[in-house]
Amino acid sequence: MEDTKVIKSKTKKIVILNLALILLIAVQIIFLPTVARYVKQESDKIIASYTSLYMSSDGEGKVVSVEDKLGYLNLKLMNYEDSNVTQRDIEYTVSRPTKFYNANGEAIADDDIETYLANPNNQLHVLDVWNQPQVVGRDSYKYKQSIASSDGETTTNNNTPEDDYLFSYEKLNNSAVGKIHNLLIEFNRDRGSDFRGPEDVSIIVQLSKPYKEVFIINVKISDKLIVFSNTDALVYETTFQRLYIQSADIFSHYKGATESLREYENRNDSSKTVQIAPKALQVTFKWDNFYFDVNCLKDYHLPNDNIPGINDNVSFIDISKPYVSNLDINNKTLVMYVPQGSNFYLDFLQIDKTATSTVDVTIEVAIIDNGTMKYDIYDDVYAGYSYGANKYMNLINYIKE
Repeated sequence: MEDTKVIKSKTKKIVILNLALILLIAVQIIFLPTVARYVKQESDKIIASYTSLYMSSDGEGKVVSVEDKLGYLNLKLMNYEDSNVTQRDIEYTVSRPTKFYNANGEAIADDDIETYLANPNNQLHVLDVWNQPQVVGRDSYKYKQSIASSDGETTTNNNTPEDDYLFSYEKLNNSAVGKIHNLLIEFNRDRGSDFRGPEDVSIIVQLSKPYKEVFIINVKISDKLIVFSNTDALVYETTFQRLYIQSADIFSHYKGATESLREYENRNDSSKTVQIAPKALQVTFKWDNFYFDVNCLKDYHLPNDNIPGINDNVSFIDISKPYVSNLDINNKTLVMYVPQGSNFYLDFLQIDKTATSTVDVTIEVAIIDNGTMKYDIYDDVYAGYSYGANKYMNLINYIKE
């Protein structure tokens, strides 16, 4: 009988302890986060942090003209994308990564990069915040990249190229103030063999805040006297095709210590040479199934200004912007003189999206042939471009599906 009481007493204690334990757990669940719940909250916060970062740029797809292994590109960098604005500080810089990776996220030794890229199927990668490989241009390893100038805020306010740049967070209602930094990116080609045509390079914006991440802008680098690229551009909430035009700093000489002349074999007599003259390029645009936005020309020199073409007597030529020689809207033709060191754009609006739409160009370069200056088509003879049978090169082409 006594044994029975002991068992009952122990059973009662166990029941009371179990009830107390259950009650304690219930209180923790209601009032305190459990370890599992805490980890989940932290994970949720991390995911929210990563997905709230928005950046954009107008640099994607642009072409950089390089002389003496040095080239520059103007671009805009924004702390927003469409209507989404990053609601935290962003610190960043632009530089060539210290390491590149393969598609599996494995580091490629610096001395092995060219061997690795000998296989045309291999691509270079950088790692994102999740350590996942992201593809970059195959020629990115050849170029040192830096911010030569910027109107953006810096972390030290010294505004030196060595500084990190900052999009400081400014609250605006339930969002933040969208900001734009105007950057001049310098490219210095310090690796690789001789230049053999356009090279694919990625501008790698490296973020240190709000966390380590990369923002990739893909561009092409060329050694032509004039280069073109196009992208979508929103003008008054309408999407235009924006055609960027950039010319080399010097036409008549190779840029560098020797300043040697640009001389080529005479097109008609291989025993003679011709020299590129220090005159503006004559560029003719033709388009089909596009409206041309004439407002693009308002800040350029118009036909009543002196044209820096063949006329040797033109003085005080302003080479900061191109000259319009002729605009014929009915025949969809624009003729311009493009000075050295130009960097501008033209906008085109597609009329019928179900029809083939094109923008073509022909380029003429001023040459000195036996003491006489004249314009000649800028083709392979002068290390220029290849053209079709009609002597035009296609720049924008939308084919009807």
